[in-house]
Amino acid sequence: MPGTVERLKTIGLRSCERSLDPSDSAIGQLSSSDCSETVENLQQLMARDGYLYFQNFLDIETVSAARATILNSLSEKGVLDVSAPVTDGVVKDDYTSDFQSEDDRFPKVRELVQGRETKEFFDRFLEGESRSLDHIWLRMKSPGRATAPHCDIVYMGRGTQHLYTIWIPLGDVPLEMGPLMVLEGSHRSKTLLEKYCKMDADEGNGVFNWHYRHGGFFRGGQYTKNPVAAQRELGGRWLTTDFVMGDLMVFSTFTLHGSLDNRSNQIRLSADARYQLASEPADPRWVKSSPPNRGAQ
Repeated sequence: MPGTVERLKTIGLRSCERSLDPSDSAIGQLSSSDCSETVENLQQLMARDGYLYFQNFLDIETVSAARATILNSLSEKGVLDVSAPVTDGVVKDDYTSDFQSEDDRFPKVRELVQGRETKEFFDRFLEGESRSLDHIWLRMKSPGRATAPHCDIVYMGRGTQHLYTIWIPLGDVPLEMGPLMVLEGSHRSKTLLEKYCKMDADEGNGVFNWHYRHGGFFRGGQYTKNPVAAQRELGGRWLTTDFVMGDLMVFSTFTLHGSLDNRSNQIRLSADARYQLASEPADPRWVKSSPPNRGAQ
């Protein structure tokens, strides 16, 4: 298989059913970080880039166990293609799935997301006792699906603003399976920070959150359904890579991100959660004392 940089330019990346600009100024590869770096260096990287990408950070057996519980559940529901191994996650042609909540259905997923390695990293990175929001988001992206560009803060901004997202691929997620992508430097964009990032996706139960942007109407917390137009408007490059089991992404909740289209015949599994200092207020929508009635998109 060609290297990721070459593949980014040649395979024809798509997101939200739109072909991304393959030029060097519009698309690029994520830069990996070393988690053993000093806290000061990691904080500087986050401030500069809006993300940290750690390769082979998580215990593969723990990730594999979390993946297996989900695939076994899908197999029992009869949505997987019986001609392929369950471990491959090949779905039937008529199956569609997107966002789901973990909701304590998959303890192995919670064990992974709130595990020792991640907790110890955030204790160090935040220079204090950290906590995860209780809610865990699952992404079960069936073929043809993608996540539209958005910033997480619009869904969970009723607590501290010093909040970070973790994204964990539950298995290998090459470019063809629709991995995460982040827009370079978007966490510093005045266009986003001065208006969009101040919105609350749940305000008025979302009734008034209608938008017209980049040629289309839509409702909710998404910034756009046109990642090509967003990149041209905001600048920077869409950054992504061929993720493998054990990788971990950490990024600011002000970083614009989405995903590529899943152009494989497999379901793309990932989990994401949010970390913050335990001493700072948590958004009550995402803690167990106030169970959420909806999920961030």
